[in-house]
Amino acid sequence: MSSVSGVNPVDELATFLAQLPSAQALAAFRFSSAALERADELMDKNKAGTLTSEESRELDRFILLDDMIGLIKTHLPLSPDASGA
Repeated sequence: MSSVSGVNPVDELATFLAQLPSAQALAAFRFSSAALERADELMDKNKAGTLTSEESRELDRFILLDDMIGLIKTHLPLSPDASGA
């Protein structure tokens, strides 16, 4: 898999959050295909044992961001349609 240059999930998430997204937009948030491709590349390199220390930090940041957005999603208020009311 080729390296995806210029992908910065920190900027991607910060740009999204700076738009003050609705709960629905937060629930629908997904990193770009380029960011996900880069994360896959880093995970493959990690499995192969060829990850550099810089790439390891990059992968750690991506995992942290993904965990954070997942946690935020678990705390979103339920929409009226989802509450069963």
